[in-house]
Amino acid sequence: MIKSEDKDMNSEKLIKDKLANLAREYQTKIDAEIKVIEEKRQSQPTGSGFFDKLKATGNAALEKGQTELVKRNYPNVSIVPDIPDQLLLNAAKQFEQELDSKLMIGMIDTSLLRNGTKGYFFTGEKIYVVDSDGKKIIEMVAITDAIMSEIDLNQGKEDAEPNFQPAVRVTLKNDDEVILRTVPLEPVFNILKSLNAVSLVFEESDQRVKQENLSDLGKVCFIKVAINYLMADDGLIDSDEYASLISLISMFILNKEQLDELRDYRLNNAQIQNTKLLLIKLMKEVPTGSREAISLNLLDSLLSLRKESVENWKEDQALNEIKDCLKISNEKVAFLVNSLKNEIRIERERLSDDKVAEIVSSTLATGSAIGIPFAALAATGAITGFGGASGGLFALAFASTGRHDRWYYRDWCRQFWCIQGD
Repeated sequence: MIKSEDKDMNSEKLIKDKLANLAREYQTKIDAEIKVIEEKRQSQPTGSGFFDKLKATGNAALEKGQTELVKRNYPNVSIVPDIPDQLLLNAAKQFEQELDSKLMIGMIDTSLLRNGTKGYFFTGEKIYVVDSDGKKIIEMVAITDAIMSEIDLNQGKEDAEPNFQPAVRVTLKNDDEVILRTVPLEPVFNILKSLNAVSLVFEESDQRVKQENLSDLGKVCFIKVAINYLMADDGLIDSDEYASLISLISMFILNKEQLDELRDYRLNNAQIQNTKLLLIKLMKEVPTGSREAISLNLLDSLLSLRKESVENWKEDQALNEIKDCLKISNEKVAFLVNSLKNEIRIERERLSDDKVAEIVSSTLATGSAIGIPFAALAATGAITGFGGASGGLFALAFASTGRHDRWYYRDWCRQFWCIQGD
């Protein structure tokens, strides 16, 4: 392990940042090319006759094909946790026992079907490559240099004309050399150079820990932070806050001892622990690669506890202290707030599926631009809210697996708060 000059900088974070920038760059180019195709179609004259309609149908099919072709011209750049499980498994299968899908940070998928079977696959310590030359594994700590070059594919062949092709030559500490020929070469080269030029901590960690996967201690700390937050203003939890806290509790599976501990914690102010210490304990229970997602889960949960006053989050001292401890930017908190406001709007105005789809699409685009890991938030039900009233397309769009049905909710009320009757 290489000693880092910046304790917050490690190989996982560096690679995630590089891949996120590359994904945004490609998406910008794709959007620009698709816009040109759409503008060309819109500029064509239209009519109401049979042949006009037939031509319009043909043009629409052609535009769809052109749009898909534009997307295929660029590799699929993905970052966990926003990579479908099947793609992670497909990538891992290429290397049998060598690659653990849970450790994968991201991929540059160059396979024809974009199914994760060919390209560059990154963990915090290694780069796994599948290309036309076969399979390669590059240990990052062993990289001493990387250069853009050309290789003669016909070298050594008698009477053959030179056939030069761009390539990246990677030199390792044992003087071995790995040659990469699969596009996109320049972005891969830039990643390799950054790994060689910057002093980093090279480490691998589980990238896919979600809220429901927290350890027993992690779950208890998560909920205690929420209790602290609700009591920070006046030392009490009112009836509305009380109902929201029950909904948060229902997201976890806890045993009787944990329920008893949390009930006593809520009722006995003398037991209240320092929030910063609880956050430290919580983060120690989370692998490095999953800490940002869990931090966003927590902040989203806290915002949801006080939906009605979410507009005033900047004046919420307790929330901002937690945000600062977790090192989450104001930009990301603002996004969570906006997402929650959209959810409230969907619930209250009973928007149509088309309008919901429009909101979801806009939300996804905005979040992607600032690096929000949607899969981690959605898998806990955080984006869709605890009450589940929004339901429908908004919930489905984020693949919520949170359990919100009435009977489950009431059962948790009884277990945790000992409420009597129906």
